[in-house]
Amino acid sequence: MKLEVTRIEVKQTAKALATVAAILSAFISVLGLIALALVGIETSISFNYVISITVSGTAGKIILLLAYPLLTFIFAYLTVAVLGLLYNYTAQYTGGIKFQSESTHESA
Repeated sequence: MKLEVTRIEVKQTAKALATVAAILSAFISVLGLIALALVGIETSISFNYVISITVSGTAGKIILLLAYPLLTFIFAYLTVAVLGLLYNYTAQYTGGIKFQSESTHESA
């Protein structure tokens, strides 16, 4: 059956995708904190998404690594929300995304 996505639930979609991004960045932050604790990496750490935050002191590195998942959630949420709103607006005129779906019945 052919289906067409003509409207996206902006808040729900943004929340779901931002949560996935935050979970992935939390994993990266944990690895960064472990590397910082074990090796004492002598480099700067930065968050580069919509804004750029760069730190070089040990305390700044720890704070940024701890804040990284929250920053990722906030900026991913805002980005997906804006894209969802733009999609909903343009889908009125373009018809939205069309895809084909097939239902399958699996027996145990």
